[in-house]
Amino acid sequence: MPVWVDLVEPDDDERLRVQSELGQSLATRPELEDIEASARFFEDEDGLHIHSFFFFEDAEDHAGNSTVAFTIRDGRLFTLRERELPAFRLYRMRARSQAMVDGNAYELLLDLFETKIEQLADEIENIYSDLEKLSRVIMEGHQGDEYDEALSTLAELEDIGWKVRLCLMDTQRALNFLVRKARLPGGQLEQAREILPRYRISATAQ
Repeated sequence: MPVWVDLVEPDDDERLRVQSELGQSLATRPELEDIEASARFFEDEDGLHIHSFFFFEDAEDHAGNSTVAFTIRDGRLFTLRERELPAFRLYRMRARSQAMVDGNAYELLLDLFETKIEQLADEIENIYSDLEKLSRVIMEGHQGDEYDEALSTLAELEDIGWKVRLCLMDTQRALNFLVRKARLPGGQLEQAREILPRYRISATAQ
């Protein structure tokens, strides 16, 4: 039995197949877009559900957050997403050479969250590096194309920073839910508690 079923933009036929063969209903687009905490972190007869933001930049370097729906049911993790995401790509690359410790769905979920936090930390470092370069141009105060371009880039960095911060805040809420409300196995409860300080370090940098 596969521990992980990862679905990217499934069509109606794929959704029906998951329902008929695996007995799992998938979140609808309105459910993915619901920002109320009660709709993003909950547990019911269909399993444990977490809807969490993941940061991305598209081919034109436009930044955004895309919601991923996680469901754990009967020892299997279902992930539903609308696009390819850097954190998922990085995790898959690492998984080829790094075996899981316990090999369960909860560990897989937390490993993906760890990878996300690392990605966001790298993004924060990139923002600060770019801000340092821009500050020199702006502080010199010379009007011209370079100055105007620096101001435009500054606005873009502020937008990226806001989206990274939103993603980090959402991640903290998801981790808090897992620690306080979910019935995690002992190893994964410890893993979740270890991740939270890493989140706080990344969030402090913002």
